[in-house]
Amino acid sequence: MLKVLLVEDESFERQYLETVIDWEQYGFYICGEADNGRDGLELIRKYSPNLVVTDIKMPEIDGLEMIKMTAEEIKAAPKFVIISGHDDFKYAKTAIKYNVVDFVLKPIDENEFTELLKKVKDEIYEELKNDEEFSVSIKTRANEAFKKLLEGEINENVLLFANRWLGLYENEDIYCVLVEIDNYDSWKENLSENNKLLSSRLIENLIYEIIGAGNSLNVYRVLEYRYGLLVNKNILEQFNNDIKAFVKRLYSNFTNNSDLKISIYVSKKITSLCQVKTAYQNCRELIQYLYTSRDKHRIIFYDDVKDTTFSYSVSNLKYFHLLHSDIEKNNIKGIKLNIDRLFREAEEKRIDPKILRAYIVKFELELFTLASQWLGDDKSFHEKVVFPDIGETRFNIIKDNFIKFCTDYAGYIHKIKQDKSNGLLCAIESYIHKNYKTDISLKSIADAFYINPVYLGQLFKKTYGVYFNDYLHQLRIEEAKKLLKMTNLKIYEVASEIGYTDSNYFTVKFEKLTGLTPSQFKRKYSK
Repeated sequence: MLKVLLVEDESFERQYLETVIDWEQYGFYICGEADNGRDGLELIRKYSPNLVVTDIKMPEIDGLEMIKMTAEEIKAAPKFVIISGHDDFKYAKTAIKYNVVDFVLKPIDENEFTELLKKVKDEIYEELKNDEEFSVSIKTRANEAFKKLLEGEINENVLLFANRWLGLYENEDIYCVLVEIDNYDSWKENLSENNKLLSSRLIENLIYEIIGAGNSLNVYRVLEYRYGLLVNKNILEQFNNDIKAFVKRLYSNFTNNSDLKISIYVSKKITSLCQVKTAYQNCRELIQYLYTSRDKHRIIFYDDVKDTTFSYSVSNLKYFHLLHSDIEKNNIKGIKLNIDRLFREAEEKRIDPKILRAYIVKFELELFTLASQWLGDDKSFHEKVVFPDIGETRFNIIKDNFIKFCTDYAGYIHKIKQDKSNGLLCAIESYIHKNYKTDISLKSIADAFYINPVYLGQLFKKTYGVYFNDYLHQLRIEEAKKLLKMTNLKIYEVASEIGYTDSNYFTVKFEKLTGLTPSQFKRKYSK
């Protein structure tokens, strides 16, 4: 969207312009307001608006003088629309040469003004289109120079570009600042389709409003949700050279003017371009301090935490063990509760985030190993349950991803177990009924069906309420009862027929399950 600045000493007129005109409908948003020409000029320098709507007769500096000074000072000056009374038209001839596109008479007619906005917007976009090639070229070169500074690859060309375009010089104070968008994914998801394409520009504009558009090249998009700033003298002089005042103002601009939730990391002060790489590494190190910080503003200064110590012991983090049980039971509530407790305990004990990350990876690998044992080479599992990347991820996102991984894993394994158990048990039951006369065992059946014997034993117990051996004995004894009733086979022959090699063992099992010996049972039913 294009930026518009309102400069009008009559508050009623400003309020009318601000509330009655639907600026967003015509592609504009109000970046600032002033009630005199002097303040208006300062805001033009600060925000670099595309359009300035101004009165002529104002205190301090009148509108025409402000327009003239802007044209003389700023090469890419904004367009101006003057709102005035009848007697101000004598200034029209002078004003036209200073990029004034039109006059609007007071009182302002809404329809007339909105038609003018359409025309001005088209003119601005046409000019921006012509300048786009140059702008893209400079921004590309600035990004390349910025990246080389962060990586410590400094040569003469980089130094010259940094001096000329970034305003970075030797022996002057420089800070590296990282702005991290903590809710980037959910924020972007809620944007309109058009604004999704402009998401980076929306974020960058919030930064430019504080550092000034003239310093826009000092901003580098490190990652989709992370922006790097090289804060120099030009930026800090607006804040009395106070880096904390600058950062707090930057933070409040995000929180007050957007739905974005951010964290800001500030390096130690450096005075040489050769130290930019170190300053950037300072900021990256600071990311791990955020979850241990009690600062509700989520602003971390390197000098404030450089002496903080972390614990490297996770022996008391019992929640990893509890998670196994919750996942096996598909207890989603328990999974979320224990992961929340895990991270809270890590915060309280100041566990080094690198160590916690390592344990999370170890835990996830253990779950994948178990899945392989249960499911074999099941490609659909790896498509449904994605192993999360935690290398450069924000810590709150690591927690959310860990919860998602564990709940997805538990749900998917539970469903697969149910689906497989229903079909698998039918096949196994049929297999047992065909082969119960042979020397079968839980292991031989598991081998025949390529599944884990421990899992098969658990499945049997859960489905039939008895262990496999008990199930097999019950099946054999039921078949023995039929043979004793319907045939004249001897006891040892019946035992052999149903899979027992020891007739005495058969007798013991038979009596245990029926309350009668095989001989007693045969006599009873033969009568």
